[in-house]
Amino acid sequence: IIRPDNEGSGFRVSETTEEAINNVYISDVKEVRIIETNAEEIEDSEIVYTVNGETYPMEYGSDYNIEQVDTVGGWQYEYVVAPHVFEKDGYYNINITSKDKSGNISNNKTAGSEVSFVVDRTPPVIIVTNLSDGGVYRDGEHEYEVTLKDNTLLKYFRIYEDNKLKDEYP
Repeated sequence: IIRPDNEGSGFRVSETTEEAINNVYISDVKEVRIIETNAEEIEDSEIVYTVNGETYPMEYGSDYNIEQVDTVGGWQYEYVVAPHVFEKDGYYNINITSKDKSGNISNNKTAGSEVSFVVDRTPPVIIVTNLSDGGVYRDGEHEYEVTLKDNTLLKYFRIYEDNKLKDEYP
């Protein structure tokens, strides 16, 4: 979106990035693309990312690049964040702050285009106690316990007994 009143930039993510982050949980992160549009040329910009509450600056040329796209009546920049930035499992937030030639300072978060998602490559751990693998129990009812551990949040889990759904959480 170009703002004709020249009050700073508009931001949006590319279609491929939007498709990926709409899933919220991502296991295979491709590059992340964020598009900034402004009536004025951008003089300076900074990108930082937060993972699990820790904020880190990104380095131009290694962590991200900027591709300028020709537009009529304004300027458009595509910030391309490299996949290696997202090596760690965790909750990510990308924050771009820029300054245009008129001195307007813009930020994707305050402009309503927050970029947040969870990288989760680690499968949950399931611990079952008081059951043996392949065990047969003839006492009618047999007490056992299931404990789940995950580095993020599980949407749900299901317990099957004899190929029949026994419990589902939540």
